Amino acid sequence: HGQHDEHGRWAYVLGATSGWTKQVLARVPLDELAALDLHNIEAWSAKPPSLVPHWNKMDSLPGGDFFGKSLVTIGGVGESSTEAGVWYEPTLGLWYLPMMESNKVVLRTASTLTGPWSSHTVYRIPGRWSDSEDYFGYAIKAHP
Repeated sequence: HGQHDEHGRWAYVLGATSGWTKQVLARVPLDELAALDLHNIEAWSAKPPSLVPHWNKMDSLPGGDFFGKSLVTIGGVGESSTEAGVWYEPTLGLWYLPMMESNKVVLRTASTLTGPWSSHTVYRIPGRWSDSEDYFGYAIKAHP
C-alpha cells in the first residue's frame, strides 16, 4: 500500500537477490506506478563515498556486479526464507517478516521497512526423527 513521507506517497516493491533469499527494497511514487512510469524508482542502497544506506535513484547506482552489491538487504538478516514476504500490521504499527532460523519460527519486526529490525522467536519446532536442528521453511507466509 502507499506510504507517505516528505516526498509524497510511495509504492514499495520487495525484490530478492542471491538465490532469492536476500530481500531488497525499491520504491516508486504511487501515481507514477499507476501510470507505469518507473523513471523515479529508488532502491534502498549504499553507494560511495558514504556507504550509509538511504534511498538512491536506481539510475544513480553502479552498473554490473556492483549494482547488486550496492543494494542493502532488509529484515535484519543477510539471508531469509525462500519467497519471504513482508507485511504491515496497522494495529501494532509494525512491519513484520516471518522466517525460519534452524528449528525456530522467528518473527522480525520494525517500525519502518528499512529497519532497524528486532527478532522474536515465536515457536520452537520439536525434534522429529533425530536431534538435528537442520530445518528448512519454504515460502513462510503470515496468516490472519
